[in-house]
Amino acid sequence: MNCLLGLDFGTTSISAVAISPDGDLLGVHSQKHDAFLPHEDPLAKIQSLDRLTAVAKECLRTVLAASKAEPIALGLTGQMHGFTCLDAAGQPVSELITWLDFRSMSLKSDSNEPWGEELKRKLPEEVKHRLGCDLHPGYALLNAYAFHQSGLLPEETASIIDITGYFRSVLTSEPTIIDPTFAASWGIYNVRDGQIDEEVIAISGLDPSLFPVCSDDRSASQLLTAEAAQAWSLPERLPVYLGIGDNQAAAHAAIENPETDRLINIGTGGQVCWPTREFQPSRSIEVRPFLDGYSLNVGAGVSGGRDWQTYVRSVHGWLRELGFEMEEDKLLQRLKELATEWAEPGRRGGSLNFEPVFSGTRSDRRRRGLLSNLNDLNFNLREMSYAAVVGVLNCVCEPFDEDSHSGKDRERIVLTGNFFEHFPWLYRNVASRYRCTVVTPIHPEQAAVGAAMLAGSGLNPQSSIPRRYKTLSDLIPDTP
Repeated sequence: MNCLLGLDFGTTSISAVAISPDGDLLGVHSQKHDAFLPHEDPLAKIQSLDRLTAVAKECLRTVLAASKAEPIALGLTGQMHGFTCLDAAGQPVSELITWLDFRSMSLKSDSNEPWGEELKRKLPEEVKHRLGCDLHPGYALLNAYAFHQSGLLPEETASIIDITGYFRSVLTSEPTIIDPTFAASWGIYNVRDGQIDEEVIAISGLDPSLFPVCSDDRSASQLLTAEAAQAWSLPERLPVYLGIGDNQAAAHAAIENPETDRLINIGTGGQVCWPTREFQPSRSIEVRPFLDGYSLNVGAGVSGGRDWQTYVRSVHGWLRELGFEMEEDKLLQRLKELATEWAEPGRRGGSLNFEPVFSGTRSDRRRRGLLSNLNDLNFNLREMSYAAVVGVLNCVCEPFDEDSHSGKDRERIVLTGNFFEHFPWLYRNVASRYRCTVVTPIHPEQAAVGAAMLAGSGLNPQSSIPRRYKTLSDLIPDTP
């Protein structure tokens, strides 16, 4: 039996999947990589390439052993915005500088202005518009500029590359290439016109040769070398396809009809996504490169599972201040149970309003949370826990609800992410909110599955790998 492999280099874990050319899941393995390295600057968030390599190898070995299949193609995906510095020979001279590295906001010019803010100030509004998004801390362009101005770029740096481009080069010994999804996540891609934005790079003053060649050719593969095949326990000359950003990979795996489907994903963070052929960015909506002539509208924020975790840690702290000791994992489980009890049909309705925004949103870093409509009956942990869960969903959906171009007549919503796995009852809130069919994919690890699917279509452009769903609600829009 043959299989298509997908490998996802996530922020906290690495996932590998093996699917058949018909879309059956043959094997899946996910493992925390614990790759973050200590640094004297608290805003520095870097990961060990050696650790990422070791865990990626283990994931692939495990998934191939489980699938008992022969791999015929490998697709890559992973965390966006970050980069690794390479020397002229293509060897790494830095670790992975991740999207959580906000040193562009702490490293400052002689005028005490953060280098990241200085570069953003230099960019005309028209330039920002065609990028499809504002430039946020953690974007490669801002960090590379700040490091260059501060003398922190390694002296041997000849180029930089995203995480999938680096590993594709390791596996194939071919020059690095970046795809539009990663180039856009760096802040150097003109999404409106579909090309590298040379003006943005010129304004930064960075050498254009620092940035890799950009390509959207997903039919071209590079072949695994004999050395890499032995080190990674993979077949020699295995085709390795161009990497894609994890957001777009997950959307590709989850969205079957780009005209009628919408995706709500909630994991550590949360996004609401829907493809269109129009280019209409706004303050709360980013427009990112996607596939097959579509752009991906993304309402992305920091709201998500991390806000629920903050709530749990806060309750844990209250208990300790009162002299009660309880393991945080047990408290987490109990608060989940309380929220689920209040979510039972006939009991939910939630008079308590909770916006669990503890550290701002993507479009407003200064925004903070809100707890309102309190009374002497609902101010308890059961209703507060329920309201916190629903509040996360509300905050994630907010950009879609507020956007005037969002196409609110979409017929189906696809739910993904481990937040929905912890709180499966949330589908009822989604169905009631939008009055449409709600489904969830039957396969886990959507980003890795999306990468495997793209490897399959690269191997055989005429193939079409079906997506499979479990229907959660068949609600349809009200008719006149």
